[in-house]
Amino acid sequence: MMKNIGLAILSGILLIIAWPPVGLTPLLFVAMVPLLYVLYDIRSIKKAFVYTYLAFFLWSLGTMYWIANTKLDTSGFMVVLTAFILIPLFQSLPVLLLIGIRKVFKSYNTWLYLPVVWCTYEYLHSKWELAFTWLHLGFGLGSMPFLGQFYQFTGYLGGSVLIVLINVLVLFSFKRSRISKEMGAYISFCLCGAFGCKWYSLYLRGQR
Repeated sequence: MMKNIGLAILSGILLIIAWPPVGLTPLLFVAMVPLLYVLYDIRSIKKAFVYTYLAFFLWSLGTMYWIANTKLDTSGFMVVLTAFILIPLFQSLPVLLLIGIRKVFKSYNTWLYLPVVWCTYEYLHSKWELAFTWLHLGFGLGSMPFLGQFYQFTGYLGGSVLIVLINVLVLFSFKRSRISKEMGAYISFCLCGAFGCKWYSLYLRGQR
């Protein structure tokens, strides 16, 4: 139980530091792996919701804390509070849907559909009155434009699909090659790579 909570928190932290203003963008490609590792063969939708909501709530809190610095009246405060509650809820829906699909088809390969389900969620979420696209995954590559050159063909949703797909493939590599104990070392390696990419991005900006 505590291990699963810890992994969910780890995903939340990785998403925070992968997002602006910290902007260690390459971590987006592994940030969801700890959470997906917990959810991979979980059967209880209620437990899955707790872990998923926790990770996405931390992500929302860690990337939208700046709202607290604005002057808000009572109604404004209630709007912000509602947003902090609802955004992680909306983000949890595609993951919970995938778990339901996996239970029906009794196949772990259904996780490969998560990129499509997630992309569908982001698209639908951007089309209604409560749209808030700041935390749509594809926008996370914005701080490193050289990672998102294909956006001219796919839009930011293509980035969302790519990010979720790589997270799922990394998850499969852990689960199916039985090297899950090396997850910490792998994420540490990715963290070093993220710092390297960040430094390179800043270097390129300095050359302009």
